[in-house]
Amino acid sequence: MMICVDTGGTKTLVCRMSQTGEILQQLRFPTPRQYTAYSDQLIAAITSLTGGESVTTISLALPGVVKNNVGLWCPNLGWQDVAIAATLQPHWPAARIVVENDANLAGLHEISCLAPAPALGLYITISTGIGIGAVVNGTISPALRHSEAGHMQLLWDGRLQAWEDFASGRAIAEAYGMYASDIHTPAAWHEIAQRIACGFVVLIPTLQPDTIVIGGSIGAYFSRYQSTLTEHITRYTPAGITQPVLSQAASPHHAVIYGAYRYAQQQSAC
Repeated sequence: MMICVDTGGTKTLVCRMSQTGEILQQLRFPTPRQYTAYSDQLIAAITSLTGGESVTTISLALPGVVKNNVGLWCPNLGWQDVAIAATLQPHWPAARIVVENDANLAGLHEISCLAPAPALGLYITISTGIGIGAVVNGTISPALRHSEAGHMQLLWDGRLQAWEDFASGRAIAEAYGMYASDIHTPAAWHEIAQRIACGFVVLIPTLQPDTIVIGGSIGAYFSRYQSTLTEHITRYTPAGITQPVLSQAASPHHAVIYGAYRYAQQQSAC
């Protein structure tokens, strides 16, 4: 049995997967800011889903920098050096546990589903924070797997700020006093597109991806700002740089889970 976990800055989704990658059962809970409270709830959720059956693999996503199955830095949760694999292993000693960045896993799923597959695909999740996942020829890019593009310092409102501090779902909710789902005026989405475009026009000439897939809670409303975002990218991308194809995530709510499954399969084949 495989368990896949999407640890988000706001909520955590735990899924029991079939052998072919379908979600059989799922549980979710608000992600606690305290790591021990999180790990206790996670252990309880996995135990509930497994019902005492043996677990072969646990594939888990964290929203931050992950190296050697350790969450070194998860800024939106205030976590540092959280050894989640070591925390879980005593409870499922026979299971293989793999841990990776959430945007990398979502990108692995979304980019791998594209046809034809791009040589370099970039997944950008805009939710509680902003993260990117770069996929090269069907695998997470080793060179870019630790990128934290949401923390790029960009000029907005007259001062340098982290991109996610003014363009993430959280920042948009703070700026407009409501969630993105409740914003319907074209003028508001025009301005939101400008916020998002600030990071895109840096990433595109730097990485030159063939395609960009937009996910996360703000990605779910891509149609509301697609034209304005495209307009800004066209205006500010150098003439000699090929503009990538922009698209909305096909599985905005479960991309991380499906990517966790795919990543575990790849790792077991190594």
